[in-house]
Amino acid sequence: MYGWLDLTLKALSAVSFNVLLFAVFMLIWVSFDYNAYYQCELESHCFDAYIIDRTEMFRADVPDKS
Repeated sequence: MYGWLDLTLKALSAVSFNVLLFAVFMLIWVSFDYNAYYQCELESHCFDAYIIDRTEMFRADVPDKS
């Protein structure tokens, strides 16, 4: 019985560590992304361009506008 308990606690510890690591990574990523947008907003009010750039990354069928 103690073997199963020990394995369960180790597994939960590993899972919680991975979740915590992922959460920290996502917070850092989101803060950098927000800072990039906020800097853009301070310099030239480019909210529309920012949104277009962010959505075009995920759309393969967007024609090149240049």
